[in-house]
Amino acid sequence: MQLIVQPNRWSCLPTSFAMALDCKVDELIEEIGHDGSEIIYPDASEPLNRRSFHTQELIDCAIKRFHAVVPIEIIPVSCNDVKGELYDVKFQEGNEIRIMKYLNRFDGVIVGRGIRSGLPHAVAWDSIDCAIKDPVGRCYRIDDFAVEIFFAIIPF
Repeated sequence: MQLIVQPNRWSCLPTSFAMALDCKVDELIEEIGHDGSEIIYPDASEPLNRRSFHTQELIDCAIKRFHAVVPIEIIPVSCNDVKGELYDVKFQEGNEIRIMKYLNRFDGVIVGRGIRSGLPHAVAWDSIDCAIKDPVGRCYRIDDFAVEIFFAIIPF
């Protein structure tokens, strides 16, 4: 997997998908039909004020390239519709062991938060190198990122 640097601060998601799908980020942005730059939250700070991109937009791009996108949450949460209460789904093997099994098998995109910044971010996951390819232009270990959802990208 080749490291690709994002064209701007709000395009980490399409850039991460471009790495995982082995295509150009410009192709994905053109296919989506917008560049994510529209300011929709004028009171928020950069880049959180931007329209940015939704994972569903990138899932459509992946399927057109004959790749399935499977979301795997590190801590799944269910809601009791009657009481409106949330509870964490716990797996017998443990959530972190469970997600590592998927990370070891598949390339994909990880959505979560940077450990240092705490800001929402998307990065590509290279299962062969066991490394995060961050669209800001660097590579590092999984321990340096707070994983929320791993989108396994699987060719079909």
